[in-house]
Amino acid sequence: MKKFYFIALIMTLAAGILQAQAPKGFNYQAVVRNSSGQIISNKEVNVRLNILKGTETGPSVYAYSNHVATNQNGVITIVVGENSADYAAINWANGPYFLQSEIDVNNGNDFALVTTQKILSVPYAEYASVANSISTSFTYDEKDPKFGEWGYLYDSLVNVPTRLSQFINDLNYLTAGDIQLSINGDTLSISGGNYVILPHLGNGSTSIPWDSVIGHPTNLSEFYNDLNFSVSGDTLFMGDKYVTINRATSIPWDSVIGRPTYISQFLNDLNFTISGDTLFYGTGKYVILPQNGLTTVDWSNVINRPQYLSQFTNDLGLSDFVNDLNFTISGDTLFYGNNKYVILPQNALTTIDWSNITNKPTSLSQFYNDMNFLTSENQGLADVLAVNNNAGNRITGLSTPVNNYDAVNKRYADSTAASLNGLIDSLYSIIDSLSNKLAESQSLNDSLNNTVDSLVHPATPGLLPGKFSIGGNRKVQFSKGNLQYKPKIKVFRFAENQYSIGVNTNVVNGSDCTDWIDLFPYGTSGWAGGRTRFMPYETSTLPQEFALTNDGDGSLSGFNANGDWGIYNPIINGGNQMATWRTLTDVEWNNILNNRPNAANLKTLATVSGQKGMILLPDDWEGTTVGMTMQAAVYTTNVYDSNDWEILEAAGAVFLPSAGYRNGIILNDISSIGYYWSSTAIPGQDQGSTMQIVVGIGSTSGPTDLHRGCSVRLVRDY
Repeated sequence: MKKFYFIALIMTLAAGILQAQAPKGFNYQAVVRNSSGQIISNKEVNVRLNILKGTETGPSVYAYSNHVATNQNGVITIVVGENSADYAAINWANGPYFLQSEIDVNNGNDFALVTTQKILSVPYAEYASVANSISTSFTYDEKDPKFGEWGYLYDSLVNVPTRLSQFINDLNYLTAGDIQLSINGDTLSISGGNYVILPHLGNGSTSIPWDSVIGHPTNLSEFYNDLNFSVSGDTLFMGDKYVTINRATSIPWDSVIGRPTYISQFLNDLNFTISGDTLFYGTGKYVILPQNGLTTVDWSNVINRPQYLSQFTNDLGLSDFVNDLNFTISGDTLFYGNNKYVILPQNALTTIDWSNITNKPTSLSQFYNDMNFLTSENQGLADVLAVNNNAGNRITGLSTPVNNYDAVNKRYADSTAASLNGLIDSLYSIIDSLSNKLAESQSLNDSLNNTVDSLVHPATPGLLPGKFSIGGNRKVQFSKGNLQYKPKIKVFRFAENQYSIGVNTNVVNGSDCTDWIDLFPYGTSGWAGGRTRFMPYETSTLPQEFALTNDGDGSLSGFNANGDWGIYNPIINGGNQMATWRTLTDVEWNNILNNRPNAANLKTLATVSGQKGMILLPDDWEGTTVGMTMQAAVYTTNVYDSNDWEILEAAGAVFLPSAGYRNGIILNDISSIGYYWSSTAIPGQDQGSTMQIVVGIGSTSGPTDLHRGCSVRLVRDY
């Protein structure tokens, strides 16, 4: 069963100035909704229109069919009859005529009938034809004496209306006076069964709740001068009442904020004076002050005195050592005087008692080879096991026994070796089993990691696989190509290939341009955030017209984030969802180009499929079968065809084509330099920051006037 779609229809006269020949055609607008009443936005649909003569099933005198795109509000606009000989041949006097509307929302040819309605207002081309048939020689002699000297003001008129509608029908939404309009709730009903859902405040309420006002102030004064307050001198008058206001000339100390807490209480009421170490006061009175340089200091009062002092006291009153007594030393003996001596403590003791050693080790090996347990490698086994054995039995030939000792030892050695080999085989079996378990565990771990990664980072159409560090343990992935826009259908997309640019299509032709353009002024996402210019196809060369704020200090963040191409708009081959993509900041560009680990060896200039530009490699680049010279300063060092690039792209490589820039409609630096917008504005200068691909340098950042059309490459946070 064919699913039925509803559309709200409005026909308007074609806008134009009536000259010698009136325009042939009228505007047709429709709001496309699905069967649930939801708007179908930003999507191409196929529309078929027929003008039927006589009845709703009469013959078609004019037919129209074309693919058109709905805008964000689900509206399509068509000029019916433009440049059509069939339309020009319609004799509107032989009506009535009916307009039949059909649509296929899937943009195919399976049309569903939407409505057939009578054309109640004959397009003014009919009347223009009649007007053209009137002789231009017709004149009329105006008799009203006031006609040529009208000078009355509107306010001088009697019974002027007090409530006038501000509605101006610039777009000719209303086509004739016999269309009946009525409003019920938030729905504007139009004769013929058509309707428009109006934006409403509080379900049609004429009042707006304070809490629903965005950005309303939270701290408001409650003061109202209902009592006609007035102040005179130190008196506040309230009607016939008053209050005397305290305007003290002195301030209490306790009311002073931040006053000092430690203040000297000394007041020189007694006329203190100081002379030397004496403080004089009053009449003939004085106090001797403690001396600044004390001659005697109590040791206990000395601050930071040393704690460890020598106890040696020179009881004999020797000051400096003088060898008056002819001291001599020999060995450990100090000789002095006449045959007198003192035996000195030894500097190097020749014998040390173990019990007198401090901090000696406590765990010592008790093994001593006192019994000569170890003699040589050819000692008999019995000799090794026996104590006080005479070591007379020696192993003379273990591999080929020549005596009983050798035979016994060989059997023991063979048995031990067999046991060891069995144990080794068992150990190898256990190791193999553990290795298999480890491999299975690693496989399971990889599977779990892939599952978790797919949940945390769901697949997005148009996303390249490489991950690029932007600082702070954060990474991003690039889109499959530079951003492009078709003004005629108001749709954004990513370029089909990373090396594709719109060199031949950037001579912008306003909103009627049918080509994909890819050089945009700053922040031209279509969001009208208070700027004079905001559409992607703007060609003004005045930087200030693109500033997000009056001083030019408007980065694409915070309130101004909607100026970012990836935030405000869905992208048809990039998930077709808003706020999926964004533009890198100046700092993030710099981190990718210069500050991430091994950044210098992860970028190079190149030519891909004939287009010059820069290659950026992801953090975990492992190389491919396609060779590459890193840090190349010219485009011709690395040259790749489309097949080579498929291999590099699959491994995570990103290519930024050098698409130049647009100044108005003039293109510059094509295939010479690339200019890529960041989301960072330069304060107060009507400039934004760009990442620039420059031959000989590789990459740099620099300011660019906001009106210049530069490339946009969007990313998604990983």
